[in-house]
Amino acid sequence: MNIRKNNWAVILSTVLIYYLLAFVGFSILRYFGIYYNGSEIHIYAIPMMVVISIFVYFINGKQLFRKDDFLPKKENLLLFLIPYIVMAAALLSIVETIVLKRSLPDVLCMAVLTFLIGVSEEGMFRLFILKDCNDSLKKKILLFAVSSFAFAALHMMNVGGGLPVYDAFIQSVNAMSFGMIAGFLFLRTGNISALIFWHMYFDFDLFAMQEGIYRANTLLGLAVEIILIISLVLTVLQMIMSLVKKTKASQNES
Repeated sequence: MNIRKNNWAVILSTVLIYYLLAFVGFSILRYFGIYYNGSEIHIYAIPMMVVISIFVYFINGKQLFRKDDFLPKKENLLLFLIPYIVMAAALLSIVETIVLKRSLPDVLCMAVLTFLIGVSEEGMFRLFILKDCNDSLKKKILLFAVSSFAFAALHMMNVGGGLPVYDAFIQSVNAMSFGMIAGFLFLRTGNISALIFWHMYFDFDLFAMQEGIYRANTLLGLAVEIILIISLVLTVLQMIMSLVKKTKASQNES
């Protein structure tokens, strides 16, 4: 199944289906006593995220990760390093868990769940919505806005898991900046794999804090943040230089 992504009705209806899957999933968990802020959500939410990830896999034509994303390319800047760093952070956190005799199953579940969250949310709100952007600046801006707002609004579905409406709204507001940065980087570099693993690290770090501070995850996570900041700055500079060159070229032609 390869859904046409340049159709606004298809985009909006697919986003609504995603919302429905998330809301129903959280509602079912709450029915069985598993709440969004509960201590066991990182275990019992895995089946729900498997279903949503499969849905995202199919709407993207059975293609999510790209081999080129894991290789250094000028367009990708340093982003290709992120998947390796995040996986190293997760593995070292598991080793650290064994050494410190914490709950290994919990950390394993956190790693699986956050990976699925990264796959499903980046696959939906970045790859699906933004993949087929054409050269029209107006359309890129519109799709970027849809991607950012739709991703932010997704967090309102957490009320299905028992999260208060106000808390879900604050989550949505806070998620807006993440969505905008991720959308911008995807539009400029096309590297979806780096964004999936960045998303995984971000959520894995939040879950890991509930079990205690993992030095491996903290230190390598800092490397992820530095790479993202450098990549974002360089990408913006590249865009500015490109606009300057186009402006000068148009002036010379006139």
